[in-house]
Order: sequence, then C-alpha cells, then structure tokens
Amino acid sequence: MEVNPDYKIFDADSHYYEPDDCFTRHMEKACADRAVRVVHGEGKYARVYIGSERSKFYTASPGEITGAAGSMMEFSDPAETAVIT
Repeated sequence: MEVNPDYKIFDADSHYYEPDDCFTRHMEKACADRAVRVVHGEGKYARVYIGSERSKFYTASPGEITGAAGSMMEFSDPAETAVIT
C-alpha cells in the first residue's frame, strides 16, 4: 500500500544518549552498585543494569547500537528536506 499524504512529515524527536556514567558519576561510591549503570566486558556490547538486575528493556547499551547522527541521510532527497533556522 502506497500512501502519499498531502502534508509534509516533520520528525522533531531527538535521539540523545547520556554517557555511560550519567547515573553514577555524582553518586556516593557506597550507593553506585544500586544505580542504573552500564557494564562493559560481558560480550560484544555493554549491558544496562539496574542494581544487580540486568535490564530486560535494553539488550545492549543504547549508545552502542544506535546509528551515528546523519547515517540515514543517503535515503533522503535534500531538495525535499526542510531546514529550520
């Protein structure tokens, strides 16, 4: 099914990922093992933990599995892309 809306589509969401230590860098060391944290070294990707439990929502650290900014530009036509200044 092909859909050609008579309006322009605008994608305004921002995919921004915090550094791995964003939840622990300012926390007292005694509490850091209970925080949301990224653990490296268990395999190909870092894993997200909440306390001692591995997150079931994130299978890997979001920053490692997300494409680089602009990586989808090859699929768009610059003439059809609106620039907001």
